[in-house]
Amino acid sequence: LLKVISYIHEHYSEKISIDDLAKIACLSKSTFIRRFGEVCKMPPSDYVINRRIEAAEYMLLSTRCSLGEIASKTGFYDATHLSHTFKNQKGISPSEYRKKNAE
Repeated sequence: LLKVISYIHEHYSEKISIDDLAKIACLSKSTFIRRFGEVCKMPPSDYVINRRIEAAEYMLLSTRCSLGEIASKTGFYDATHLSHTFKNQKGISPSEYRKKNAE
């Protein structure tokens, strides 16, 4: 699974399918999902989202990029998708996060 985790960290900004990750791990899709969950304590799709949110957090604090630009660079469909997912994960909108942590 180390290959899969490395792949996610290198390609989080791209479309990542569970089928592709299972192929990288040389496992069936169901076996891959089960093993990934056992090792990482979360489904692979959640791991990908968490990696994207981490990247978005970094960009919110270290750049002046718009939400649309950040969404594009971190693998989200658009600014709305980023905002919705970010707020679900962090309990605060990306704009509020940027403002709060810039002070």
